[in-house]
Order: sequence, then C-alpha cells, then structure tokens
Amino acid sequence: MKASIVVATYNRKDKLKKCLNALENQTYPKEDYEIIIVDDGSTDGTYEFLKEKQKEIKNLRIFRQNNKGPAAARNLGVKNAKGEVIFFTDDDVIVPNNWIEEFLKVFEKYPEVVAVGGYIEASEEMIKKNIFAKYEAYMSRLVYNMPNGPYIGGFETFGVVTCNAAYKKKVIEEVGYFDETFPVAAGEDADLKLRVALKGYKFAFIPLKAIHIQDYNFKRFWRQQVARGIGNVYFSKKWENVLKTDKEKDKYNAKPKYDIPLKILKDLKFDIFMLFIISVLASRYGKWKAKRVIK
Repeated sequence: MKASIVVATYNRKDKLKKCLNALENQTYPKEDYEIIIVDDGSTDGTYEFLKEKQKEIKNLRIFRQNNKGPAAARNLGVKNAKGEVIFFTDDDVIVPNNWIEEFLKVFEKYPEVVAVGGYIEASEEMIKKNIFAKYEAYMSRLVYNMPNGPYIGGFETFGVVTCNAAYKKKVIEEVGYFDETFPVAAGEDADLKLRVALKGYKFAFIPLKAIHIQDYNFKRFWRQQVARGIGNVYFSKKWENVLKTDKEKDKYNAKPKYDIPLKILKDLKFDIFMLFIISVLASRYGKWKAKRVIK
C-alpha cells in the first residue's frame, strides 16, 4: 500500500465528520490508501460514530486509546499504518480531494524529499468576515513567510506540520516517532521536523490549501496561543544545546521576530495589531505555566 492517512481526534465529532468526508473522497484509488483515525479517549460519541462509518468506508481503520495527547495518538496510527507514506491532517481540517495525488507527485519528482507540506486557512468567506480567521491567514504570510510557489529546503521550509503534511514512514521510524512528552498540541510536530532536518533530509512545500474549520472565536484563539507558548518552552528546553547560538537560531528559524509589530502597523492593520498583542500575552502566560512544571 502506498499511502496511509493518520488523524488523531478528541471530542470533535461534528468536525471529524467533515474531515472524514474529504478523506473518503480522494481522487487517488481507494484500494491504494487507508484512513486511520485514532480516538484519543473521546467522550462525545466519536468512537461510536466511527464504528458506524466503518461499515460504509471500507478503507477506514479505527484505533482507540485513553487520552494521552496528539503525539501519542499519531504514533499509534503510524505504528499500525501499512503505507509507505504517512499523510497527516487534523480533525478540524478539510483537505482538497487531490491531496494524496498532489503530494505523491512531489515525492516522485524529488526523490531526496522525505516530507511534503501544504498550508491551512479558513475559507475565503470566513476570512472576509471573521477577524480571527483573517489574523491566522495574515500571520502565516508575515511571520512564517509562506512562499507563493513550490520550495525545497531544510528546516526553514514553510509548513510541513501535521495539519497538512506527509512523511515517508521509514524516516519517522528512523528518528523515533513523535515525542510524547509534549503535553499539548503545539511544538511536537516542529520537534519531529527538526529531528528529521538534523539528519540532513530535505522537505518540500507546495501551495496546496486545506480548509481550517476550527472555531474562530476569542476563546479558541486564547487557548491556541497559550498552547503555543507551552509548546515553545518544551521545544526550546529540549533543543537548547542545539539552538544556543544566533547562527543556529537563524538556521532553524528560532530567533524572535521583533519587527512583526512594526510590519503590522506599516500595513495599517490595527485590528490585527490588537490581536497580536493579545497573542503575545497569551503565549507568555503559556510559557509561565510550562516553566513552573519543567524547572
């Protein structure tokens, strides 16, 4: 089998339905890929829903575990996957129907590449009317410098995170899977990417959009920024000996970007600027929480 899709899910049954519909309706032949959903201890009827769907989706496989977090859930999926290439997305993401096909084309064209990524954003309609969706799209381009076309490189390659990415299975096995000590859904995919990069492997980005259907509201925004602060502390602590010089921080895109506020103001994005300030406060709160745990 060529491809396995792994999705970790936890208490988001309604969003998972939309995600699964997109995975089921790929242009790639169904007999050549499998869909693996790992239920990370959901209590909202997710497992029961999946068991019913399994009756109609013949290439759907289900695994269930006590709540251990997304890293552990993905590892369970990868270890049971039959495919040579592991595709990752999240349960609140709708991938395009040519997702598998387009990523596999990149692997075939560039044999040196071991991982391919796209990007996620809200729908165009949501971006126009919702400030939180607009912020997500704007910051992807400003902070992370999302390219307009294909790019081949090292760790600096945009994306290749588990909301919209694919890795060769043998490389995940080689570096030791996802680090399950990361306590939140933040930092664990960057950690995997860095371990792969340190082996000298290449990554690819293509501008293939998947639609993010998360709840675009203040509560979700705050929790997401706090989680990123927590993930940043665990990532920085783990790699402090590698990222201890400015040269290494530049190489692995780990230096703080102090010019972001000025760039936002230069664009006259005052609403974005206010959310940026809130995101900094939330992230610092997350860092404070994490540092109390891992002193």
